[in-house]
Amino acid sequence: MNLVRLLDLVDSFSMPVLFLVFLVGLTKTAPPNKIRRLYSVRVNLLSFLPFSTRWQHEIAPEHLDAFRKSRRWFFAFLTATFAVGLLRITYAELFFARLHGLDLKNMSLHIEYTDLRPENDADKARAASLVTDLQHALAKYQDYRIAEADGFEPFHPEFKVPEVGFWKRSSDPKSAFSISDPTSLLYQPTSDGGYKLVGATYIDQNDTGEDQLDQLVPLSVARWHRDVNLCLPARSTDKKTVDGTKFGFNGSIATRQACDAAGGKFYPQLSGWTLQVRPWEQNPKLVWEH
Repeated sequence: MNLVRLLDLVDSFSMPVLFLVFLVGLTKTAPPNKIRRLYSVRVNLLSFLPFSTRWQHEIAPEHLDAFRKSRRWFFAFLTATFAVGLLRITYAELFFARLHGLDLKNMSLHIEYTDLRPENDADKARAASLVTDLQHALAKYQDYRIAEADGFEPFHPEFKVPEVGFWKRSSDPKSAFSISDPTSLLYQPTSDGGYKLVGATYIDQNDTGEDQLDQLVPLSVARWHRDVNLCLPARSTDKKTVDGTKFGFNGSIATRQACDAAGGKFYPQLSGWTLQVRPWEQNPKLVWEH
């Protein structure tokens, strides 16, 4: 077992183990029931409250040590919970992404965006009309089962994530943009095991110019993006030995020369222009994701 796996296991089980230790310790330190029954519920609860001393005046001297022992164990548990919580937050914020190759510091090397053009009333009106058209075009996919029947499949539905992309099995990368033909659909998992439609992704042709994209969706309200300058490892490379800091969407290699030197395959442009839209968002600024 490597260090990263060990850290993940510690992170996952630290709180349950701590709580289990607390329960076991509580059975050893709590005053016997025959003593607790001698006092009211209020006194028993006050004995656990911080900065509370009034309860001590209502308990017989011979029983104080038993209550104090239980109280010390309870506060030790709270202190340990706070410390473990801080350590888990530190691990999640500072180390998890880096250790798992998810640090996105090189992502900007491989994404190209369209320029955001100056706002104008005509574009705002056209965008609002387009949102209405999108709502109508995508309405049938409110039922995710219809999406599945049309060839959309959830991407790793076993992952517990806030949103799941349903990608079409037979998307044609050379097809032109059409609001009735999304490349993928974006759903939020629901508590009953289903999905709620929240958005869609469209991918246009590789060689589409920005003026043409502006005719499809005003570039003053939306920004398309595409994956560029990617270096992927040779197919014969063992996935376990791939250096994620150099190859892929977050790799440091962003030129053909560096990619050739590393033995990879360079893609100056991997995908066509991509746009994600959320037509049911109430905030207009969240409809067109930048």
